[in-house]
Amino acid sequence: MKKKHLWTRFFIHISLIVVLFLMGIFIGFAVQTDRLISEQYLTTARVHFKNIVLTRRWNAQHGGVFVKKGPDNVPDDFERAALSGFEEGNRETHALLKDNDRSIYRYMAPLYVEDSCMPCHEKQEYKIGDVRGGISVTSDVSDTERKMARNRFGFIGLGIAASLALLGIVLFLISRLAGSLSKAYNTMDIDHFKLINDRYGHQTGDEVLKTIGSILRSNTRSADIADRMVKMADDAIYQAYQAGRNRVVVYSGM
Repeated sequence: MKKKHLWTRFFIHISLIVVLFLMGIFIGFAVQTDRLISEQYLTTARVHFKNIVLTRRWNAQHGGVFVKKGPDNVPDDFERAALSGFEEGNRETHALLKDNDRSIYRYMAPLYVEDSCMPCHEKQEYKIGDVRGGISVTSDVSDTERKMARNRFGFIGLGIAASLALLGIVLFLISRLAGSLSKAYNTMDIDHFKLINDRYGHQTGDEVLKTIGSILRSNTRSADIADRMVKMADDAIYQAYQAGRNRVVVYSGM
């Protein structure tokens, strides 16, 4: 009973290790994929920002275009927080936000005063390198996020399926191993061996034992060991005596 309990605990521990290991691998893949997608969002937003800056620079170098600021041209919460960060030295701000059922990627970076800005803004006492605002880039990434959510569920399902499959293989191999170990100790006795010692002497008895040992070794598998085991052999022999002669007894005392 104690032996069975130990094997049960061993099975449980192995099962947990296998499941946790495989789930860790698939969760790692999912996290890595999310990280790559986030980096792609950021790279795309930076490209849009640079394109806008280049366009404004070209426009300023060619006389500029004056556009009167409308009443709705005020920063939202994200932009106000970003502008405050720029004053403290932050170089950019980005975040993935939810807007009802949409996923919105927000990016904002500071707009610095350049030489081309000075003809229009020198009167405002700006200096080259000052932060005079920021450019905000907004991207709707709802479709990508929905696909990523489906992929996450796919990773989880695949991880569970792979864990169960590998777990079944491991448990099958362990059960076979347990069955082999439970039959590892086979014992035998030589009937009337005492008569051989008494009639022909112990030296002859030793030769008989050596011959029998050679026969056993030549008929065992490479993974088996033929040996002389006193305590366990005695226990098995007593069981054989109780059952009668010409019996094979599997020792089960472990």
